[in-house]
Amino acid sequence: MKFRRLISTRWVWPVSGLLFASATAWSGPRITLSWYSDPASGAVGHRILCGFREFDYPYVFDVGDVTRATITLPDGGSEYHLAVIAYNAEGVESPPSEEVIYVPPGPPRLQPEKSSNQFTVRWNSIPGTGYRVLYKPELTANEWNPVSKIIVADATQTEWSTAFNTAAPSAFFKVQVIPNPGSPPELKLTQPNENELRFSWNCIPGRSYQILFKETLAAPDWIPLSPVLLTESTVLEWVTEIDPAAASGFFKLEMLPESERLPVTSITYDENERVQIAWNAIPGCRYQVFCKSDLSETDWTPLSDELVAEAVEMSWTVPEDASQPGVFYAVKELVD
Repeated sequence: MKFRRLISTRWVWPVSGLLFASATAWSGPRITLSWYSDPASGAVGHRILCGFREFDYPYVFDVGDVTRATITLPDGGSEYHLAVIAYNAEGVESPPSEEVIYVPPGPPRLQPEKSSNQFTVRWNSIPGTGYRVLYKPELTANEWNPVSKIIVADATQTEWSTAFNTAAPSAFFKVQVIPNPGSPPELKLTQPNENELRFSWNCIPGRSYQILFKETLAAPDWIPLSPVLLTESTVLEWVTEIDPAAASGFFKLEMLPESERLPVTSITYDENERVQIAWNAIPGCRYQVFCKSDLSETDWTPLSDELVAEAVEMSWTVPEDASQPGVFYAVKELVD
């Protein structure tokens, strides 16, 4: 993000009044401006002026009697010039404030680099913005698969590396932008009817969430109410049935930590009633299947040998003597 900020007194009403404008937050084509307007100035509203050249404002946004407003910038600008004016009850306008000039950042530009057993991707980034690396084995594949955690940039260049067999089939990568990765989710609860509760909240794409429940705040533990919910959108909704005669309780939303293990995409049984596990993979990378009989256990027990991926999807069948009910499975990418 780069902008030049000029703040100074630009106009005075017959009754003393000062106006200041500054850029405070940017998110893609939307901008939030804030300014100070002296209550004694007689101003009853404000307009934001916008254009692509200095002191040329073909776009005007009347935002009313506020000192902070968010607008959508017009498309096509490589540089935006913005100012604020005030007007009184007779419609008389003040001169504009000094300009705020904003140069929007371009999209991430990937700079790939490979070695004998490692692949690195670098890109230009905005500090505080989240990014995630996506992968396709070939461009004709239907979906991009996430291969990295959400990476929050702390500099203007970010990089991500993974073990990769360069002799594997073709590979394509791109970077997904995750705005506001640190914003906490806000849980909203509604009751469409006496038999249902609807939970909704803002999400970070690629993160997992779970709704927890307590009958009373004095109860020692929160009890999971929902399954683990993974989303690729910025808003998620979950509905559950309730007993109208049951006592009320307390709810909270928990964002689960990102796991080092890739999510298992499916667990099925083959014709011999053996457990079959499938997951997304990167060709050339190595994986191993682990298991637990109880999630409260600290360690996962290795179940498979090392498995080398030859395609974007992998599957492995649990041996008959290891197929037991009540077992939890996870897949881990092996890194030297």
